[in-house]
Amino acid sequence: GLGGANLLHKMIGTPSMEGFTSSMRDLTKGNLPKWSASLPRPTSIDTNFEQRLVDKKVVYFPSCINRTMGRDSKTTVEEELFDITVSLLQKAGYQVLFPKNIDSLCCGMPFSSKGFNKQAKQKSDELEQALKEISNFGEYPILCDTSPCTKK
Repeated sequence: GLGGANLLHKMIGTPSMEGFTSSMRDLTKGNLPKWSASLPRPTSIDTNFEQRLVDKKVVYFPSCINRTMGRDSKTTVEEELFDITVSLLQKAGYQVLFPKNIDSLCCGMPFSSKGFNKQAKQKSDELEQALKEISNFGEYPILCDTSPCTKK
């Protein structure tokens, strides 16, 4: 969705995009999300990169929002948060570990905020188990880049 919205915005420009999306939102009686020129670009992360094997290890859990939503089109920053975080951790001498099946992990907050408490607990429990395993049950520190995801 983000990719399509950004592509259309590039093709028709901001004024046309504002008019088009406003009309579509009216037609759907508010069911279409509101569009903004600062809508982030889509992104993805690559956890398969070369690392030195060192004794200092850290588990990095990039939140689902930072695994999918990138920089906005107006930013002057050239790197995504994930890349900056990994670079800093490596400069500090850490080997960066990631939970298995990271693309399907979520803290559950997006579900609980919409009243889907059963699904939220399921996702939260999945994440907790994955983090326990990769951290060797707490031997390695865990870093999450979005504080609300650490609520549990």
